[in-house]
Amino acid sequence: MMTKIVQYAKLVFFMVALLMTQRVCGQYTMTVKTSPISGGLVIGYVDQGAFVNVLGPNVKYKMRTVECSVGLLPSLKLKKDQNPIKNSFVTPSLGVGLTFKRKRMILQLPLYYKSKTATVNGRWDLGFGLGYSF
Repeated sequence: MMTKIVQYAKLVFFMVALLMTQRVCGQYTMTVKTSPISGGLVIGYVDQGAFVNVLGPNVKYKMRTVECSVGLLPSLKLKKDQNPIKNSFVTPSLGVGLTFKRKRMILQLPLYYKSKTATVNGRWDLGFGLGYSF
């Protein structure tokens, strides 16, 4: 019984401290939101090729003019295949990654999975992209 009271007291103390922090630092409001789709187009580089993506479902963390989000990135990868048996130049792909947005500029660090083949193990490729927010 006593441990439950201590747990509730800790919870109440934490909530009061959080509310007081919001009052003291009122001009530095921070919000966390989820979004099914964000208006933005990004072009970038990954695995010796390019990608074009839109910002898909994500969780946003916003503080003043900077917005950081983690989410899914529906993409088109553009890459010329050097193997004798070639893949298509344009392939659809789904990535996951961090997106930083300030005003209308977007900076993105996406991860795309390259699946396993008979000769190469599967791996995650890190990319870099710049874009524009609508």
